[in-house]
Amino acid sequence: MLSYPVHHSLRHLLADWHARPRAAVAALVVATRGSSYRKPGALALIDADGLSAGCISGGCLEADLVATAQEALAAGEIRRASFDTRSDEDRWYGSQSGCRGQTEVLLWPSAGPQHPLLDALVAADATHRVLWVAAGAEPPQILSSAVDPAADCVRIAPPPRLLLLGGGPEAPPLLALARTLGWHVDLIEHRARYLADARLDGAERLIEARPGDALSELDLSAYDAALCATHLYDEDGRCLTRLAESAIAFLGLLGPAVRRDELLSELPPALAARLQDRLEGPVGLMLHSHGPESVALSIAARLTQVFAGA
Repeated sequence: MLSYPVHHSLRHLLADWHARPRAAVAALVVATRGSSYRKPGALALIDADGLSAGCISGGCLEADLVATAQEALAAGEIRRASFDTRSDEDRWYGSQSGCRGQTEVLLWPSAGPQHPLLDALVAADATHRVLWVAAGAEPPQILSSAVDPAADCVRIAPPPRLLLLGGGPEAPPLLALARTLGWHVDLIEHRARYLADARLDGAERLIEARPGDALSELDLSAYDAALCATHLYDEDGRCLTRLAESAIAFLGLLGPAVRRDELLSELPPALAARLQDRLEGPVGLMLHSHGPESVALSIAARLTQVFAGA
C-alpha cells in the first residue's frame, strides 16, 4: 500500500472509480460482530497500487485487507475474508487495535474498466436509488429491492442530498463539511452580497433566485433533507409553505423555537400539520458554542444522525 486515502465516503469512492475505471476490488462489509468501526454497507476500493478510497476500519485492518484483496484481484475470483480482533493474541501479534470485533468482507474483483457493483452504484447515485447486495449468493447478486432484507442482503444507500435555502454566514463552512462527508448539496440564493467572490462554490448546484420562487420549479423528491436558512422571516415562510407539500423526510429551520412556532401559526392549519413531524427548529445539535462555523458544525452533526437513520 503506497499511501492511505484522505477520503472515505461512498461519494468520493464512486468519483474515484468514475474518473479512473480500472482493474480493482470492491471490498464490501457484509456483517460485523462486537465492536466495529464500519458497519454493513461500507465500501473500500483497492487496485493494483493499494487502497484507493474508502475504508473498513479505523486503519488497523486495511493493510491485511489490501493484501487479501490484491490476491483476489490477481486470481480474478470473488472471495470472502474475516478480520477478527476479539482475541488477546490479536492485541499483541495481530492488528493490535484492541477493538474486540469481527468484520466480514466480500471481495469483488473486476479486470476493468467495468465493475458490476461499482457501475451499479454510480447509476444508482445518479437516480438517487438504494441498492441491495445479496452477499451470500454465488455469485453475489445486485438487487433494486430486497424481498427479505434479513437473508444476507446488504443495503447500500446513495450519497445524501441536501437542499440549502439561503447562502448566509453559515453556508460556506456547511458546504465544506458536506463535501468532506460526501453529500450532494444544492443551494438557492438571490442576494448579491452572498453570491459574490465565489463564496458558495462548494455547492453542487447554485440556483440564483429567491428560494420561495425556485422551490416550485424543483423536483423535491430528489432530496433527503432541506434547510430553511434565508434569515428572512417571510422568505422562510414561503419556503415552508412549499416544503409542506413535499415528501422530504427531514426539514430544518434556523432561528429560535419561538420563531418556528410563529411561522407555523401563520400557515394554513393543514400545511402546518404536514410539517409538524418533519420540521426541526432550531436545527442542529446543541453545542453551546456560537458563530457561523459552530452553527454549521451543529447542523452537519445533526444531519449526519438523520442520514444514518439514527
